[in-house]
Amino acid sequence: MDDTRMPDTYDRLLGALDGLPGMTSTKPATLEQITPILGTSTTFIVRTFRHQERHEIDDAARPAQFTIFLKYIEGTTALKIAIPPKVADLIMRQRDALTAQARKRTAKVAAATRKASGYRPVPPKRQK
Repeated sequence: MDDTRMPDTYDRLLGALDGLPGMTSTKPATLEQITPILGTSTTFIVRTFRHQERHEIDDAARPAQFTIFLKYIEGTTALKIAIPPKVADLIMRQRDALTAQARKRTAKVAAATRKASGYRPVPPKRQK
């Protein structure tokens, strides 16, 4: 039997990015998540590529773009996903927004705790 199937999007994109000039990448990182009660395991393999292009006219660097390759393996099911730069940027923006919200919430609680304990900030003395 002759297997002449075309590579999927994941493999085509990975092959296109690997080895390009100006491209840097991480080694594939593997994370195995085990559910103790059920006795199941899920494996994630993640590899990230970073590419920064130069502008043709003034040779200035453009913002870096990240492409993430994710393999998800659970039991006999395997899924390969190539996350394009715009989606990777969206995920990063959402993470940053949630981190900012958590910091604000924590700062408000800390300020209320200090105020309740009687702490009053003292402004620095002015120099003459």
